[in-house]
Amino acid sequence: MGEQPPPGEGRTLIPLYGVNEGPAAYLLHVGSLNLLLDCGWSDDFDLSVLEPLKSLLSKGDSTQLDAILISNSSLASCGALPYVVGVLGCNVPIYATLPTVKMGRLTHYDTFSARHKNGLVEPFPLDAVDNTFETITPLKYSQHVQLRRYRGPSQAEETSPPETSEEGTVCVTPHPAGHLLGACYWHISAGETDDILYALAFNNKPERHLPCVNFDKFQRPAALITSSRNALTSVSRKQLDQFFSVRPVSRFPLGSGWVGAHLDHSTYTIVQTLRNNGNVLIPTDTAGRILDRPGALAALGSH
Repeated sequence: MGEQPPPGEGRTLIPLYGVNEGPAAYLLHVGSLNLLLDCGWSDDFDLSVLEPLKSLLSKGDSTQLDAILISNSSLASCGALPYVVGVLGCNVPIYATLPTVKMGRLTHYDTFSARHKNGLVEPFPLDAVDNTFETITPLKYSQHVQLRRYRGPSQAEETSPPETSEEGTVCVTPHPAGHLLGACYWHISAGETDDILYALAFNNKPERHLPCVNFDKFQRPAALITSSRNALTSVSRKQLDQFFSVRPVSRFPLGSGWVGAHLDHSTYTIVQTLRNNGNVLIPTDTAGRILDRPGALAALGSH
């Protein structure tokens, strides 16, 4: 990838990969800084996917990058971090919420173990996972951090709100995005004109253990960076009924409350199988969405 962000002020977004679907990495030039938004990879660890990152960063040279912002603990968001840090030698500051740091490490452990059992060779050593996630700066939701041109070790600290930030800096703030524990969308502010929201993965409906995303405090941002996945997908009423079949109370007496008379097809099948003394195997990852399904099933079991 030969194209580089222009010097000086303004904002430019360069998709490195992940425009259509899958793991994502975007290079955002805002103010005078270059920010890497997410650093994803898939579990097949295809090195050809990372060619844009390799051309941006040579080993031991991070002059083209000032910071990395991670949205959540999935491989699609942070899967390439151990390779970028441990192999490519990128040592710029990395920011994520504390749950994302903890569960991102577990996600990599799980992926590493699964590949090792299948005799697959990793593109980075397991030590790179620990070393990488120990260098991430954990943030709380709504914690403001001032970013400056990278010239050495991170000097991140909690700061005043963006409107009082120093000239020539960029202020980044994580906000709850739902979808995964610790997942966030990023508010990126550089002065009064560059007010950017980066929200690639979020949930606009509350779940049992997570609230929904809330964009109300940002009514008119200068730019919104988000995903268009499923934007052109048209779902008929018949298809919705197939996925979320209506189950009469008389056929599935589970009481009142949130359970009610309407259950999605997968939950209905699971409970019916268990009631018939059957077994249910649910393949899932170590962290992330696994937290939602046991909670829902436990609530069903109490009725």
